[in-house]
Amino acid sequence: MGNLKSRNHFTINMENVTNILTEIKKQRMAKAYSQEYMAYRMDCSQNAYSKIELGHTKITLIQLFKIVDVLELNLHELIAGEVLAN
Repeated sequence: MGNLKSRNHFTINMENVTNILTEIKKQRMAKAYSQEYMAYRMDCSQNAYSKIELGHTKITLIQLFKIVDVLELNLHELIAGEVLAN
């Protein structure tokens, strides 16, 4: 049981958050989605979305869930840094 716990444990730090935000931007651009489109789908302004993506505003779980939904990503893979190119 100890191995299972350690395998699923994530330490969240600023480097992890930066990597997640970088991957979100990469995936958004790969789908040719604009920040305006993401903001529309997330029901926020383009400026608010940009601040999330740049890390100027802390991302909430709800915002992360919405982004994952819009970009059709797997949340676990995104957080673990294992998102594969589509």
